[in-house]
Amino acid sequence: MANLAIKSNKTLETILLNAIDDEILNNEYDGLLSLQNAQSFNYVEKFEWLHKRFNLESNYGQYMTLQEWFQGLAVDVPFWNSDIEALGLDSSTYWDDLATTLISLISYKPVEICN
Repeated sequence: MANLAIKSNKTLETILLNAIDDEILNNEYDGLLSLQNAQSFNYVEKFEWLHKRFNLESNYGQYMTLQEWFQGLAVDVPFWNSDIEALGLDSSTYWDDLATTLISLISYKPVEICN
């Protein structure tokens, strides 16, 4: 069961990363969402940019939850149940899983060991 959870998490990360890369490639943003330096974004910075976009578009969650934002197709992610299930994901928890994955990715801070 643990292997399935790891595979699902990696699939969700890949879905989000592909959506972010698509946004960077096909759209222009300015101000706080500027993509001027997007080519130099590291892995975590890409996810942080997506979360910043959600915060700005939702007035920091006042207008909608992260799940609702994803359900509104703010970014290009699979949305048909059959497509979600073909990826080996649970369509009944998919939107919550996307939100949880994004939050866990931007919350991850490597621990620095000091001698």
